[in-house]
Amino acid sequence: MNLWADIDHNEQEQSRTGTVTRRTRRLTEWDVLSSVREWLVEHYLPAYCRSLIATRIFRRCYWIDALGLETRALSSQCNGTGKPAALQPFLSLTNSLKQEHASFQFSALLFAPGKRKHTAQPLTLSGKSTLFQLPWPNAATTILQQLEQSPALFLLNPLSPNLFRYEQLVPLFRRTAPTELCLLISHQQVTALMQTAQHSSEVATQLKDLLRSDRWKTLPPAKAVSGFLTLFMAVMKRHFSFPIQRIPVLMQVGPAHVAAQPYTLLFATRRQDSLLCMNDAISFYRQHLYRESCRGVLGEEWFLAQEQERRATALQQLYEETLHLGRGQRVRRWPDLRQQLCLSHFGHFSQADYNEIIQKLLLNKAVYCEWRRSGAEQQHTALPGNEDILLWNA
Repeated sequence: MNLWADIDHNEQEQSRTGTVTRRTRRLTEWDVLSSVREWLVEHYLPAYCRSLIATRIFRRCYWIDALGLETRALSSQCNGTGKPAALQPFLSLTNSLKQEHASFQFSALLFAPGKRKHTAQPLTLSGKSTLFQLPWPNAATTILQQLEQSPALFLLNPLSPNLFRYEQLVPLFRRTAPTELCLLISHQQVTALMQTAQHSSEVATQLKDLLRSDRWKTLPPAKAVSGFLTLFMAVMKRHFSFPIQRIPVLMQVGPAHVAAQPYTLLFATRRQDSLLCMNDAISFYRQHLYRESCRGVLGEEWFLAQEQERRATALQQLYEETLHLGRGQRVRRWPDLRQQLCLSHFGHFSQADYNEIIQKLLLNKAVYCEWRRSGAEQQHTALPGNEDILLWNA
């Protein structure tokens, strides 16, 4: 399912009617990498950390980031803090979480090989956010041992700078502690890899090892990227309880112009709270990105009004789908139905959207709820929980 089909449709419609002139800007690889990291840190990471805190089980969390950094992000001279610029967002998040929950510890570990030779850094977890100027595969075994049972989020590119081996990913797949994987895949790197594998037995062997099969050999060039992603997701799927999510990378490329870039973010988790946090992060970022793309544009109000109208239509369709599924499947628990809807429309609607739908259905008496909590039925803002039973009208 194309989560962003509505944006593509809007672009085609505006192009057909001639209501807007597109001026696109060329995005570099660093633009894309920085954008992905930025929205994950801003919209997903804080919510995930707070979900861990809410369990009252975990007291620390690690962010492992090996996407790479620009040279200027490695410098501490431009910010006057004595810390590399790349660490600043994580230090701010650490301070924010400390103010809310003093006993919770968050640390970011960034891996970015520098061009110059540096003295060897001790690979120890000090409890502070740290920048290591070496590749993640060189440090993986040591760091994973020290993580023990601490929750950890991994932001990696399994194709760069070198193709990961399957045995390098298995320890991440099989961690028993909470583990969230964000794997950024460059479509251009996939295409180049598949082409090289056609005439290099060494690369072909590496690709077969990563994908655990040689079915990639039968993929036509036009389907190389989608086929690679499907095969790679199948390898990951056996280790995770929830479906692997294929997330398109959207960026503003011009005034009122948001477009998908030739990258895909694969997200894997075993935790329902993490799944919902990522769903919300994508939904919020998508809406924020479109609003920002319209800021200052001639006819800004018209663009935003069109977006509001489209969103109202989408929410009405969601209302009808929820009612249809609830009646047809006689779903008794709202969390179960919400998760089913979330997986069908991942990143398209937020938890707040889904909760608003069930409240409207209750208000319209399309469904009743047998509340297990005293007085809950008298509160219009109450949400059915795991112990509350839904009864659907025919």
